[in-house]
Amino acid sequence: MVTVAGLTPTLATYRAGLEALQEGGEEGERWSKILQLYEAMLAANVRPDGKIVEAVVRALGGAGRLERGLAVVEEAKAWGVPASKGMYRALLAPLLRKTGGREGLGAASRGAREGGKEGREEGKGRGGTSGVYRGAGSYAAGLDLLYGVDPRTGRPKHRMDDAAAVVLVEEVFRWQGGRVSWTGVAPVVSLVLRDIKAESSGPAHGEGEGRGGLREFSESTFLLVLSLCKAAEEGAGREGGQGRWEGGTEGGREGGREGGALEAALLVLAGMVERGHGNVLAFNMVLKMCERRGDARRALLLLAEMRSLPALLPDLITYNTLISACAKGHRPRDAQRLVKELEGEGGRIVPSLVTYNSLLAALAQAGQWKEAMRVLQTLQRKNLRPDVITYTSLIQACSKARPSQVKKALYYLELMKEAREGGGEVTPDAVAYAAAIEACARGGPNAGWGETALRLFEEMQERGMEAPAQVYRALVQACGNDVVPEGRAPTPSGPPAASDTSAAMRASTPPVPRRPMTTARVWSLLQACPPAHRNNFVYTAAAKACERGRDWGMALRLVEDMRRLGIEPDDITHGQLLHVLASMGRWEEALGVLASIRRRNVRHYTSAIRACGLAGGAAAREGMPLYVRMREEGLVPDLYVYNVVLQALRAADCDLPGNGRPLSSPSSPSSSPSSSTSVADDALALYEEMRGNSPAKYAAGTLSMGKNNRRGQQLPRSLPPPSPVTPDIVSFTVLISILERHGRHAQALRVFQDGVRAQVLMTTPLDTLWEKDLSRLSFQLVRAAVDFSVGELVADFRHQLKAAAGTKDPDVQDLVLITGSDVRGARGAGGGPRQDGMGKEGMGAAHGQVPETRQALARLVLSEKGLLPADEESRKPGVLTVPADVMRQWLCKQ
Repeated sequence: MVTVAGLTPTLATYRAGLEALQEGGEEGERWSKILQLYEAMLAANVRPDGKIVEAVVRALGGAGRLERGLAVVEEAKAWGVPASKGMYRALLAPLLRKTGGREGLGAASRGAREGGKEGREEGKGRGGTSGVYRGAGSYAAGLDLLYGVDPRTGRPKHRMDDAAAVVLVEEVFRWQGGRVSWTGVAPVVSLVLRDIKAESSGPAHGEGEGRGGLREFSESTFLLVLSLCKAAEEGAGREGGQGRWEGGTEGGREGGREGGALEAALLVLAGMVERGHGNVLAFNMVLKMCERRGDARRALLLLAEMRSLPALLPDLITYNTLISACAKGHRPRDAQRLVKELEGEGGRIVPSLVTYNSLLAALAQAGQWKEAMRVLQTLQRKNLRPDVITYTSLIQACSKARPSQVKKALYYLELMKEAREGGGEVTPDAVAYAAAIEACARGGPNAGWGETALRLFEEMQERGMEAPAQVYRALVQACGNDVVPEGRAPTPSGPPAASDTSAAMRASTPPVPRRPMTTARVWSLLQACPPAHRNNFVYTAAAKACERGRDWGMALRLVEDMRRLGIEPDDITHGQLLHVLASMGRWEEALGVLASIRRRNVRHYTSAIRACGLAGGAAAREGMPLYVRMREEGLVPDLYVYNVVLQALRAADCDLPGNGRPLSSPSSPSSSPSSSTSVADDALALYEEMRGNSPAKYAAGTLSMGKNNRRGQQLPRSLPPPSPVTPDIVSFTVLISILERHGRHAQALRVFQDGVRAQVLMTTPLDTLWEKDLSRLSFQLVRAAVDFSVGELVADFRHQLKAAAGTKDPDVQDLVLITGSDVRGARGAGGGPRQDGMGKEGMGAAHGQVPETRQALARLVLSEKGLLPADEESRKPGVLTVPADVMRQWLCKQ
């Protein structure tokens, strides 16, 4: 700048020179010349005004000299020149613009947090910063450079004042263009939180004492920061902002350990309340964030804090947000309580349709359809016209009820249609149709709602509605519920009742199926589903249809279709497919599916073992090696697994698939001694493992995993036992039947005694020492029960002899065994369920499927012991009686 002798440059002179430098000169040298002019101005004791300071800061900010630019602002504040938003915007706006795209921001922010050179270079490359900010590479690193902690002193370099905070928030909003991510706002919020804590804790850099040494953030600044957190929370689904967070600076890291955007907003709100800036708007913003997460507990705590503040009353938005949070948090009782509080405000706040719709959403989540109908009556009483959200919530409430109220759900859908046809404003949308189809899916098996679901889906297509993925899942499930095996006629639904004259009630009645619902129709429906909407939920519903239709071939086609589309079946889908194959005894196919699963669980192995057991014969021998393989993989069996393995062992040496061999004599062992020993030893070892005894040793040798692997792999024979499991009636029944079949009566008796001691067997309260009720025992338990009863008599007889010492004869009575064989008139017969835990489809359920009966077997066992019962013609059917004199003679011989 040219000076003239005798003339002193004034403020106007320097301003004119500054304007000339801004318009001319090379861009790379412009900032240095402007800075020289500014320093010369200070040397001449000419204090700059706000416009000059802003021009200098803009030049320094554009050149990446952030620290010098901020120093200029701080000097101006010391001279009494207030720091304006224009100054900070001139300094910080280029910082955001030079950061580049969102990808560069995320990479550079990670680099700044990690503090490593490689991370900063990665951010610089992707963000396109070309060496500015001294290699910082991102706005997060730039903020750290300005407001971070000085490593030499351990204190923040600068404090952020109110104007700087406002500029940062506004520029972040402008830069991210409405798609705010938590990654982008965390550095700014963390700096604000750090300075909030600093204002509360005391002075910094010697700037006065206590809170008075710093300029506090204004209420509008707090609200801006809260709005930034709220916008980041709304974008959490895109950027994962609900997770843990760390600020972009050292101070931000300290303040950001708590969690995501919501946790930061709670800290900001706490700072507002501490400084007396708390208001309803701020609380509502944080409550909205809680509502988005469904965090009803924290929302209710905020309400309690809000009520504790003087002159701060919740408004309608507060209550509506709270009720919606309770709906998403599955707390219908709290939602009802809040509505009652709102109605009891005495007219200060009038509940709106939004209020009752939020309450209906809470009731719908819980399936409380009766309470939802009362809310509808309240709306009618208050002259509030229901909208599509109201009716959709009512449909969802009826759908999720237990049992599902399908007719009522369809009734409300038809009411919406009638209102639309009558010129009303309520028109069912895709969400309402989806809720109605979901209700049909929950209608239960053989209810005839599959055709109704198809009709609703056709209506959606006719009206041009795009069906979401859950609609296809519900549609497949609804049709699958009505699937019947080939050749079986469906159960027709009855016509509407005569009193149901309205179109809505007639439409809510399931129609008579046009044709039987088969797995082929379900398969066609699945193929019509867009590939983008096919997921594990849809395929699991289709697999259940295969089970109902007993179509194992379609189950395998489902697996191939998922592989073709690149869909990895999850545990539930794999389990359902294996269950279908197991229920039909397709053991080779089940082993093939099991081998294709990467991470197998207990239920996968259980279904495969069950398939082998139901197939019987040689296939059943695969059950034990499968169990050993499961144990090798570290999976812990439960009671159901043990029972399935025992049932597979029982079927291993039987001629009839899944059933016991017809026994010509109960004491005759299996025709194959080697296989007999193997199965019996494995069953006993499994029983000892259930009880938690020493490591079990199994005779299982090889395992075949599918058709193309017939040899299998040799498996170890000893495994550490898991935690003890208490056997149930199925365990004892199957194990005793195996031992009895192989002639191990002594071991069967010992196991039976264990069952009695465990209060699982012989639990009839009317049993006495001389009268036993065997009518509820399975056929397989009769021999052991007779041996046990007679053993008790022998022990009691010896005890009486020892106690009397020859002074009197022991008390001996008639032995009465109530078998209830083929009759229901005897005492105890039909008094409860049979004590075997297995129905007609259970492996080893020999009762009713073999010619021997309980009474015949009991007579045979007594005859083997020399206790011939009295002539049955003179006795009551289903009762075996051994006279007292016969019993005395037999007991004396023992």
